[in-house]
Amino acid sequence: MDISVIICTRNRAASLDRVLASAAEMSVPNIAWELLIVDNGSGDDVGKVVDHYKARLPLRTEKQPELGLSRARNCGVKSARGKHLIWTDDDVVLDPHWLVAYSEAFRLRPEAALFGGKIIPILEPPCTVWFRQNLDQFWELVATRDFGPKELPLSLTNGRVPFGANYAVRAIEQRQFLYDINLGAGTGTVGEETDVIRSILESGHTGYWIPTAIIYHIIPPGRQTTAYVVQRYKAQGATKIYFSRGKRQGRMPMMLATRVAVTYVVYIVARFCDVQPFWIKRLKGYAFWLGALEELLRKR
Repeated sequence: MDISVIICTRNRAASLDRVLASAAEMSVPNIAWELLIVDNGSGDDVGKVVDHYKARLPLRTEKQPELGLSRARNCGVKSARGKHLIWTDDDVVLDPHWLVAYSEAFRLRPEAALFGGKIIPILEPPCTVWFRQNLDQFWELVATRDFGPKELPLSLTNGRVPFGANYAVRAIEQRQFLYDINLGAGTGTVGEETDVIRSILESGHTGYWIPTAIIYHIIPPGRQTTAYVVQRYKAQGATKIYFSRGKRQGRMPMMLATRVAVTYVVYIVARFCDVQPFWIKRLKGYAFWLGALEELLRKR
């Protein structure tokens, strides 16, 4: 089989229905492919949604009841039958040319192990005004990825690496570099795919930015809130500490606690005065340092 498209999902039947509807409308190249759904312990109607599209898509389902996105990804790697694995999420809409773009890239770049495509965020109404007006401040949260209209080599040096909602890995390398179960959704951290991508590139493999492999990342109102901003950037701070474990920490807990307190007070004052985007930056900073502190005190 040529390609396995893998989507990990948990309790998002409605958004899964949306991405499968877009997949059913895609142009499909002359290849053998499958669309593998990894159900990570869902309690809603994921099974019914998948059954609805089985006549239109080459669907298979695997169950990974133990929670955690990295566990679900590893389940997908183990089960996938394709020579290339394309990863996307259950909260996106696929461009009609998406699968064709990746298939063509695999054909033209047989030496490459990695590929990544464009992610365009779409705010779902009703939109939060301050969030919409400062969208550039949340490029990590909404997973914006756009390195321009030309095909380019992926590079750790300049940060030209894909995000988890839209990337592909050759199966041989993917099975050599599995996902860290301490990273990703369900663990309080992020970046499980970045960790794998970094490892593959550092091992000497190459990759390419494929600008025509486009997805649209749907950001619901629930992710346009201060509560979600705090949740997302806490995870980023926790990830930073996770990768620094083993280094000298000494007075770090006290330093982090001080930063948490200071940035929170500055955020409250700036928010009261409605100084944008200053208060947004301070909110992100407060969340980052709080997540770092909590991770430092957590025993894994």
